[in-house]
Amino acid sequence: MPPVAVVTDCCAFYGIDLETQMPGVRRRSGYLDAGGERIALHLFEPAGQIAGTLYMLHGYYDHVGLYRHPIRWCLERNLAVVAWDLPGHGLSTGSRAAIDDFQHYVETVEVVLAATQDLPGPRHCMGQSTGAAVLMEYLLGRRYTRDNAPFTEVVLLAPLVRPAGWQVGRFAYHMLNRVVRSLPRKFLENSENLKFVQFLRDRDPLQHRFLSVEWVGAMRKWMLAFQQHPATDISPLIIQGKKDGTVDWRYNISVLQEKFRDPEIVYLETARHHLVNESESNRAVLFASLARRFALPDR
Repeated sequence: MPPVAVVTDCCAFYGIDLETQMPGVRRRSGYLDAGGERIALHLFEPAGQIAGTLYMLHGYYDHVGLYRHPIRWCLERNLAVVAWDLPGHGLSTGSRAAIDDFQHYVETVEVVLAATQDLPGPRHCMGQSTGAAVLMEYLLGRRYTRDNAPFTEVVLLAPLVRPAGWQVGRFAYHMLNRVVRSLPRKFLENSENLKFVQFLRDRDPLQHRFLSVEWVGAMRKWMLAFQQHPATDISPLIIQGKKDGTVDWRYNISVLQEKFRDPEIVYLETARHHLVNESESNRAVLFASLARRFALPDR
């Protein structure tokens, strides 16, 4: 587990040391035990009276350090933010970017909610890609409805149901899963913001350089189980880029329209996959959608 000084330096490196940039903002960082791993957790509190709390969950290969744009946006509107690194990601422990069952990710949602139950509502949640899959599994797998769900609003950014090219990928998995444990990672241009793409590839020390075959197997197992969940009357906001080459978004949207009741879908015509680090114009549409959904000023 990294010492406090390392966590502080890490937050400064990624620009999420917002307590040094925004007068009155507080950040608390620490660790929680979840499923035998130590989960790095960050709580950001605004300078003004808290108007609600957003639980934010990153995607595969990601970590909290990459989410400074939405964290700052929330703090400017007096929303507290709870964000954590999934097992094997960022500053959390666990095999790097590997997992044998997506339920280990889902367990972290329960642990984090229990540890932050005193934060003011309304409580909202937002997940990117695999983070969205984890939130969907948490809600549908535990049979939550609009009336008893722990979140008032659910936001799914480029949600994972199945990845792009899965029809070919599943055959490759069957051939490789008993032969190799990992494959070299291909860094895709997952954003119109090419400076961000370059940062991931060349400058982010927390980026894992391999694709875990075990993780692909866990994803496959989750994909099959997710299809069996009954639908819910929860109505999420789904934001999807039409140039996304990471997930099979057309298929994914069709599945989610069956799993959720009348989801609101916002398409970003030029956006790719990593929506919170997209071009400024695409982020503006994303944040305007959040403001409307959360009934907050879009200033």
